[in-house]
Amino acid sequence: MHKTIYKIFKKILCFVFLLSITNYVFVQTSLDITGDYTLKNAEIFLNNVSSGYAPKTFSNLLPGIYIIEIQKDGYETFFDFVELNKDKEIKLIINLDKIKE
Repeated sequence: MHKTIYKIFKKILCFVFLLSITNYVFVQTSLDITGDYTLKNAEIFLNNVSSGYAPKTFSNLLPGIYIIEIQKDGYETFFDFVELNKDKEIKLIINLDKIKE
Protein backbone atom coordinates (compact mmCIF):
# COMPACT_ATOMS: atom_id res chain seq x y z
CA MET A 1 0.00 0.00 0.00
CA HIS A 2 2.74 2.49 0.95
CA LYS A 3 4.73 1.62 -2.17
CA THR A 4 1.69 2.33 -4.35
CA ILE A 5 1.10 5.71 -2.70
CA TYR A 6 4.80 6.51 -3.04
CA LYS A 7 4.73 5.67 -6.77
CA ILE A 8 1.65 7.85 -7.33
CA PHE A 9 3.20 10.71 -5.36
CA LYS A 10 6.44 10.39 -7.33
CA LYS A 11 4.55 10.56 -10.65
CA ILE A 12 2.64 13.63 -9.49
CA LEU A 13 5.87 15.35 -8.48
CA CYS A 14 7.46 14.56 -11.86
CA PHE A 15 4.39 15.92 -13.66
CA VAL A 16 4.41 19.15 -11.61
CA PHE A 17 8.14 19.61 -12.24
CA LEU A 18 7.75 19.11 -16.01
CA LEU A 19 4.80 21.47 -16.08
CA SER A 20 6.78 24.16 -14.26
CA ILE A 21 9.80 24.02 -16.59
CA THR A 22 7.71 24.17 -19.77
CA ASN A 23 7.05 27.84 -19.00
CA TYR A 24 10.79 28.47 -19.24
CA VAL A 25 11.25 26.41 -22.38
CA PHE A 26 8.34 27.71 -24.42
CA VAL A 27 8.10 31.38 -23.43
CA GLN A 28 11.54 32.59 -24.35
CA THR A 29 12.09 35.94 -26.00
CA SER A 30 14.83 37.72 -27.90
CA LEU A 31 16.35 41.19 -27.81
CA ASP A 32 18.11 42.68 -30.84
CA ILE A 33 20.33 45.72 -30.16
CA THR A 34 21.46 47.60 -33.24
CA GLY A 35 22.08 51.16 -34.39
CA ASP A 36 24.25 53.42 -36.52
CA TYR A 37 28.06 53.59 -36.59
CA THR A 38 28.17 55.08 -33.07
CA LEU A 39 26.97 51.81 -31.58
CA LYS A 40 29.59 49.58 -33.19
CA ASN A 41 31.79 47.91 -30.55
CA ALA A 42 29.96 49.61 -27.68
CA GLU A 43 29.85 47.45 -24.55
CA ILE A 44 26.41 46.14 -23.58
CA PHE A 45 25.42 45.52 -19.98
CA LEU A 46 22.32 43.42 -19.43
CA ASN A 47 21.09 43.63 -15.83
CA ASN A 48 24.43 45.18 -14.81
CA VAL A 49 26.47 42.30 -16.29
CA SER A 50 28.81 42.85 -19.23
CA SER A 51 27.17 40.85 -22.02
CA GLY A 52 29.20 41.56 -25.14
CA TYR A 53 29.52 44.26 -27.76
CA ALA A 54 27.05 45.86 -30.15
CA PRO A 55 25.46 45.07 -32.43
CA LYS A 56 24.15 41.94 -30.73
CA THR A 57 21.09 39.72 -30.55
CA PHE A 58 20.24 38.02 -27.27
CA SER A 59 18.20 34.86 -27.74
CA ASN A 60 16.37 32.64 -25.29
CA LEU A 61 15.82 35.33 -22.67
CA LEU A 62 13.10 34.74 -20.12
CA PRO A 63 10.24 37.24 -19.98
CA GLY A 64 10.76 40.06 -17.51
CA ILE A 65 12.17 43.54 -17.07
CA TYR A 66 15.80 44.02 -18.10
CA ILE A 67 18.18 46.91 -17.44
CA ILE A 68 20.03 47.88 -20.62
CA GLU A 69 23.19 49.95 -20.39
CA ILE A 70 25.48 50.69 -23.31
CA GLN A 71 28.91 52.32 -22.90
CA LYS A 72 31.51 53.51 -25.38
CA ASP A 73 34.46 55.84 -24.87
CA GLY A 74 33.72 59.35 -26.09
CA TYR A 75 29.93 58.83 -26.06
CA GLU A 76 27.13 59.38 -23.56
CA THR A 77 26.06 56.21 -21.73
CA PHE A 78 22.70 54.84 -22.86
CA PHE A 79 20.47 53.54 -20.06
CA ASP A 80 16.95 52.15 -20.23
CA PHE A 81 14.57 49.48 -18.96
CA VAL A 82 13.04 47.00 -21.40
CA GLU A 83 10.15 44.67 -20.67
CA LEU A 84 10.29 41.43 -22.61
CA ASN A 85 7.03 39.54 -23.01
CA LYS A 86 6.72 35.87 -23.82
CA ASP A 87 7.31 34.76 -27.40
CA LYS A 88 8.14 38.31 -28.57
CA GLU A 89 11.17 39.83 -30.23
CA ILE A 90 12.23 43.36 -29.29
CA LYS A 91 14.47 45.39 -31.57
CA LEU A 92 16.24 48.42 -30.11
CA ILE A 93 17.78 50.87 -32.56
CA ILE A 94 20.18 53.02 -30.57
CA ASN A 95 22.37 55.91 -31.67
CA LEU A 96 24.82 57.16 -29.07
CA ASP A 97 25.47 60.88 -28.59
CA LYS A 98 29.05 62.19 -28.54
CA ILE A 99 30.18 63.74 -25.27
CA LYS A 100 30.36 67.49 -25.71
CA GLU A 101 33.65 69.04 -24.65
